[in-house]
Amino acid sequence: MAALTTLMLAACSANASSSSSSSSSTSPIKIGLGSVVIPGVYDSQVQFLAGIKAAEGYIKERGGWGGRTVQLVQCQSPGDPASDLKCYHDFIGSQTVAAMGLLENSPTYLPLLVKAHIPAFMLASTPSEAQSSWEISLPGIIESYTAAAHYACAKGLKHVAVFQQDLPTARVSEAAFAQGIFSKCGITVNNVYMPLGTADPAPYIQKVVSGNPQLVFMSGQAAPITTFLNAFSAAGFPIDRVLTAPTSVPGWLSNPKAKGILLMARSGYPAPQSTDPDMQTFLKYMKKYSPGADPATSLSLPAFEYMLMIWETGKAIGFNKLTGQAIHDYMNNVAPGHLKVFAGHGNVVVPAGWAGVKSPYQRILQWTGSGFADKGWWGADWTCSSASTCTSLTPPPGSKP
Repeated sequence: MAALTTLMLAACSANASSSSSSSSSTSPIKIGLGSVVIPGVYDSQVQFLAGIKAAEGYIKERGGWGGRTVQLVQCQSPGDPASDLKCYHDFIGSQTVAAMGLLENSPTYLPLLVKAHIPAFMLASTPSEAQSSWEISLPGIIESYTAAAHYACAKGLKHVAVFQQDLPTARVSEAAFAQGIFSKCGITVNNVYMPLGTADPAPYIQKVVSGNPQLVFMSGQAAPITTFLNAFSAAGFPIDRVLTAPTSVPGWLSNPKAKGILLMARSGYPAPQSTDPDMQTFLKYMKKYSPGADPATSLSLPAFEYMLMIWETGKAIGFNKLTGQAIHDYMNNVAPGHLKVFAGHGNVVVPAGWAGVKSPYQRILQWTGSGFADKGWWGADWTCSSASTCTSLTPPPGSKP
């Protein structure tokens, strides 16, 4: 299941001969990539690899890894516990300095990585995972639900529908923080779960809109976005009351039915219309080093960001000293307040009550038909109970999730 793929991220320095000599005598930097791949249904590996290749090109143009090479230890899993466990053992046995990707059972096996001193860049989906100092997490599943709850509370909404794929991580993620915000703000929630692989989402959309919610948060998509647009249109539900995550369908924004839809993404949506400088950089390197890949997939940007964070850590502490323990120590003790998150809001932080570093904000944008209207940044790692505290960009003093 696991395949070892070498990514040649050679240094581009003035002293090329010295760099080459150093590279040949220095051990490679090994990074694990765990991907959920369900043939015909879902493939996170292809999304991650596109972002990693783009990051590889970006890093190579900026001097590489100090003369060292990088080896990507890849492991695919259909999402069952035994397969996920094998992936973790692959990472540990290969002595990776970090593990990244998306595995369904990552919180269950995170202690194995901790024991092996391997930090995880895994898009945390449960509180136990997110609270670990070894989980180096940019906004993931929990944060998406929480930011949506912040937005609804700040806008004074009282009726929200949450539409999601029927996965354990989805149920746990919403329960982590979002449900508390909804209840404290007097918001009623209609949860609609759709089984993974459902061909026609229309019956589930009918359940979503039946109560005439003021906002629909669609956290996952098991069918093409155009199918959902058609279903909402057929149900007569205003698309400007739908908040969803970025999707991987080329050209879908040109669909007239998409006008007004709300999108949740850090910094900006990775589309040509984005004016955010980091997004433009990301698009440039995706086009140059991952030609043909769709930059709008939900996992390509996180892969790009994670590779850059590991590289930035290596630059700060020395590539010859880049180990799992060193990454953990730097990210938790030095990076907060100093290391800028690519395509994020400011620097990484350690929010009150947390044990590990985070980038605790999500941005909401609205598609106008020709560009994006900025609906602001929303907190994603702390609870709130009023419009004023939910709107704040700064975690309330002493707040705990």
